[in-house]
Amino acid sequence: MAFYISFLSTRPVVKVTPQLVTSRSPWLTHVLTLGSYSRNIAIDSRTRTVRIDIRYLWVGRRQHTVAFDQIAYITYECLDHTLGGGFLSGEREGPEQFEVGLGLKSGKRLDLCTFTGEGEYVSDHAFFWQWPSHKIKELTDVAGTQQEESMSFVDLICYRIGVHLGP
Repeated sequence: MAFYISFLSTRPVVKVTPQLVTSRSPWLTHVLTLGSYSRNIAIDSRTRTVRIDIRYLWVGRRQHTVAFDQIAYITYECLDHTLGGGFLSGEREGPEQFEVGLGLKSGKRLDLCTFTGEGEYVSDHAFFWQWPSHKIKELTDVAGTQQEESMSFVDLICYRIGVHLGP
């Protein structure tokens, strides 16, 4: 069982109003890229559109506007960047990344946002002499809140757009 600490994860800044859900890049992204990259998402229930605005290198800009009718499902993907351990030991610990996007009826996929953070320690199997060290690792492990926050965001946009979570 890990201790979940929110500052161990980076996530978009999400604001919810009765008509609008907005998401923008976290402040850490702006600092690390010196303001050269940002992503702003607006899900508008009144106009039934999703607007995606991406800025690259201070001057390049890419904008997409997608009507709710063009969206088939919401995509949700977990990328596990396990450090050490691996296949033989059955241990996983390290950064996790959850990507949320839109699956369009045309077959195209548009990425909305990414939730990244420290993952939880998991041991799939252990020999009896390894059990005490595995239990100590599990009890003293810390992890970010990226999984719970990304699923909450997915539930929110599924409800707002009126589609389900897809493949």
